[in-house]
Amino acid sequence: MKVFLGVVATIGVAWVLSSLARSAAPKSRTLTKEWQEDSNRIAREKNINPIHGISSEGYKGKGFVQNN
Repeated sequence: MKVFLGVVATIGVAWVLSSLARSAAPKSRTLTKEWQEDSNRIAREKNINPIHGISSEGYKGKGFVQNN
């Protein structure tokens, strides 16, 4: 029982520490809407995935934009 409680406590402490570290970290600049829209522009300029993707004729998807 001591081993089980030790393992559970260790996992709990690791979860708390990782949650604190994740909440304290700044948001990645590649997740901004402007960055993603610029990625779409670059993909069209470089003709990335011309058959089914963002550079295809009549493409109506969001491309790399994930934010609303």
